[in-house]
Amino acid sequence: LSGPAGPSAPVSDAAPRGDSGADAAPRGDIPFFVLPQGPSCGPGRRLFFHVDATASSTSFSAETVYALERGSGGVRMALGNATVDGSDGVSSRAFASFETNRLFAPDVLDIEDLWQWESLGSGVSKTKPFALEGLDPSSPETARLVVYLQGGSDAVSVVDHHVQVFVNGALVAEETFDGAVPHRLEADVPVSLLAASNELRVLNVGDTGVSSRVFLDRFEVLYPQGRAARSGAFDGVFSATGTAEVAGIASPAALLDLTTASWLTGYEAGPSLRFRTEAGHRYLAVSPEA
Repeated sequence: LSGPAGPSAPVSDAAPRGDSGADAAPRGDIPFFVLPQGPSCGPGRRLFFHVDATASSTSFSAETVYALERGSGGVRMALGNATVDGSDGVSSRAFASFETNRLFAPDVLDIEDLWQWESLGSGVSKTKPFALEGLDPSSPETARLVVYLQGGSDAVSVVDHHVQVFVNGALVAEETFDGAVPHRLEADVPVSLLAASNELRVLNVGDTGVSSRVFLDRFEVLYPQGRAARSGAFDGVFSATGTAEVAGIASPAALLDLTTASWLTGYEAGPSLRFRTEAGHRYLAVSPEA
């Protein structure tokens, strides 16, 4: 962010804050970084901060509003060192989430999200297409699938629901659960089952001896991705410490460790971007053109 000439504000007094929807509680201070570095945020300087493109699933609104506020405090990003040290090359996994807020369920008391995607009675299945951009089909890593369900019925003295989940026709997960409560189903999915375009099928088996109602809220996939930026950006979670190499970004406008909210320096630029990673950390690299 930059603006016309005018008085500078102390960096600690010009901090971004976030809110989800008109009636939502403030998210609080967002870590930020200012270039060139200095004690003030004013004309000629650029303000960087990272936020999700959309609000979380359970937020009041899908829109997120951010504003600069004057006041005490403010959280600066830490400075991190991403200097390559000759360690082995490592790969990453990308995150994708799929959801449509279609059905309102105000009569279910124990619920995380009042808006659900599909309703499945006993013996009913629903199929959802989903795309995985940049999938690396040759990766030895598996994908991680998380399906968020919501029980919609509760009979006395019986386990109510039996659910099966299929990816591209193959059964990948199966569980039973009881009551009108949220339930999260997780499974490792071999990358050999996945493609750029896929289908997820959720089946309420309906063999528990009672009438069962299950809602599909949303599902998420953490999947192996190639080492190339998409639309000028690269976002990935690395399972190992080592050296990352990203094609398509010669010199980034920003390289962030999102796990520690750190602004990274010391990387190698051009013709591809190379930087050191830590196991379990999520990194974001953005080109000047993005």
